[in-house]
Amino acid sequence: MVTDIEKRQCARCSNLHPVTLFAGEQHDLCVYCKADEAELLPTPSSPEQSKTKELTPKEKAKAELALRMLTRKRLLPFVERFNPDYSAGWVHKDICRRLEQFSRDVADKKSPRLMLFMPPRHGKSTLASIAFPAWHMGRHPDHEFISCSYSGSLAMGFSRKVRQLLREPSYKTAFQTRLDPDSQSAEAWLTTAGGGFVAAGVGGGITGKGAHILVIDDPVKNREDAESQNNRDANWDWYTSTAYTRLAPGGGVLVILTRWHDDDLAGRLLKASSEGGDEWTVVKYPAIAEEDEEFRGYGEPLHPERYDVESLQRIQRAVGPRDWSALYQQNPVADDGDY
Repeated sequence: MVTDIEKRQCARCSNLHPVTLFAGEQHDLCVYCKADEAELLPTPSSPEQSKTKELTPKEKAKAELALRMLTRKRLLPFVERFNPDYSAGWVHKDICRRLEQFSRDVADKKSPRLMLFMPPRHGKSTLASIAFPAWHMGRHPDHEFISCSYSGSLAMGFSRKVRQLLREPSYKTAFQTRLDPDSQSAEAWLTTAGGGFVAAGVGGGITGKGAHILVIDDPVKNREDAESQNNRDANWDWYTSTAYTRLAPGGGVLVILTRWHDDDLAGRLLKASSEGGDEWTVVKYPAIAEEDEEFRGYGEPLHPERYDVESLQRIQRAVGPRDWSALYQQNPVADDGDY
């Protein structure tokens, strides 16, 4: 049973938030406003301010135009526009900020490489495999995506959701990107500007396709696959000989996953990087903080609105030390190592 969480009032937005969304007793700003200040966002209006008067039609039109502009410019407002009930924590805002920079680097042909490690059921696929492709293609309709997951059916499920976003009326008012009416299958669809989206399972065939952005979301299905040396070798061979060769000049690779094994795809990419391969930006989000971080203190949960400490401790007891360390703390340990 989830217990009530003590709340504090933010000095900037005046909203009440759980104390876990404040960096410490000496900080009066919630993580949302702290991140907004760092990103130079306008000060959010308090509920009282928003109720002071009824907007005129002209003001409503102006507000709608501002929202469209913000939707085009920022990823999190894009997510919230199409999902008003989306409950974003500091971690989701941080991921959006990193994906925005990744998008800019792709547009500038800087060949970005980004790895995000995150526990199960914390919203990583909603952002990286659904919202981000639709948002990026809105800004760059001529860009091509290849989206891969451990199964082709899962990847095609992401493809359908991205495609549906492009069909939404609100999307069409914010972006000029349009689907090609002659190419709209879940496996591969195109835009009228020449961009497109291809969905495939890890290990599947994508020969003949190109990608400005290659997204690999959870390439490992379960513990059995993670323990298989043959499966790990096959995933690596597919990445080096098939997936990587599909990248356009300056294209980016986004790997977002839950760690299963120290020799999984992420582990091999990190090893290759240390031996002179691609340099990666690696961001690890443990379920419970192992040290004081920018937006939370030691021992605090990653997204308390969804999983508080008590819930995570219950999961920890259920899954055991090995899977807790790997799946939830993103710290896989070799078979002969200590947890």
